[in-house]
Amino acid sequence: MMERSTIDAAELAETLGVSRWLIYESIREGTCPIEPIRIGRRLVFSRAKLDELLGADGADSLDQQSTSDHESAVQRGYVNQKSTRSADPETKDQA
Repeated sequence: MMERSTIDAAELAETLGVSRWLIYESIREGTCPIEPIRIGRRLVFSRAKLDELLGADGADSLDQQSTSDHESAVQRGYVNQKSTRSADPETKDQA
């Protein structure tokens, strides 16, 4: 089965560690890190652009997203520092 080339706002929010509301707000403000593709009333996002943003190296990057991808998005200012996507409980409380 072929993997989809696009993701929706909920998948983008989950991958970046932010809320879906923040994705839609950033679109309204023109600050969304990935340009949305509008199909009728629906918004989708390019999986390839997300992989490029996170520095991923393959088609299965969403399935194997690492903490370093999240940290890269934090450094670029796309994700809130306090987002807790780390699997290591000790790193969640460090500020």
